Amino acid sequence: MAAVAATDKMMFRRVPVWLSARAIAISIAAALFIMLCALPVIYMFLVSFISADGSFTFNNYGRLLAESRQRELLMTSTLLGAGAAVLATVIGAPLGLLLARANLPAKRILRFAFVVPLVIPPYILALAWIYVGGSAGVAAQLFGRDLLSGWTYSLAGAIVVLGISFYPLSMLATEAAARRVDGRLEEAALLVAPQRRVLWRITLPLIGPSIAAASTISALPQRLPCQCLLWRSLQVSQPSSSLVSVCLRRDAVSTRVCRCRLALGVRQHLLV
Repeated sequence: MAAVAATDKMMFRRVPVWLSARAIAISIAAALFIMLCALPVIYMFLVSFISADGSFTFNNYGRLLAESRQRELLMTSTLLGAGAAVLATVIGAPLGLLLARANLPAKRILRFAFVVPLVIPPYILALAWIYVGGSAGVAAQLFGRDLLSGWTYSLAGAIVVLGISFYPLSMLATEAAARRVDGRLEEAALLVAPQRRVLWRITLPLIGPSIAAASTISALPQRLPCQCLLWRSLQVSQPSSSLVSVCLRRDAVSTRVCRCRLALGVRQHLLV
């Protein structure tokens, strides 16, 4: 009996916390995040203080603030990322609350339809935007004159395209956060306050961090090169066809940047 009891005790001994499946999965995810996201940013930041001869310098940041062209590029990138994040949040957060709280018919189909822009590359949406509102697009052919190209080839147009592309991130994050909120808190608050006040004082403070995180992802600096090229494709009316041959060379830094360059060349065929 003693041997059997000892065997049972060994079989039901608790597994150490650091050996659990959840801890292993979190450790792997953290290691991948550090290697693929944190280390490249840290490396770029440190290299920015090194001059061409290998010495420590602040000249790179001096050029960024002194040259008007560099300031213009920095401002355009900042406005593009911030504008896309704000628009994605304005569209996605209400949709997430609607999917989490409202009793909608065919909710799964609606959720799938709302997520579709997330799987479509932003440059494809940009090409569709140009095809509709360009100087030779559908709108110009329908009305017999160019009405929308001035707004289509603009920073606002690029913000709209990127906002539509990334709003599913905010929608899914808001829905997931709203479903995690304890319903008893809202029910207790509804006894003494109207729904609008409960939304602003109870629900939004609880789901706000998730919305902010999704908004930050929509405006990550890693997306800015692709955003700048997308903005360039909307801004330039006659892109050079040599960009197609440039894109045929494999881009070792980012495949998405290569695709954005290819979109610049494809765009001229859509306007013919």
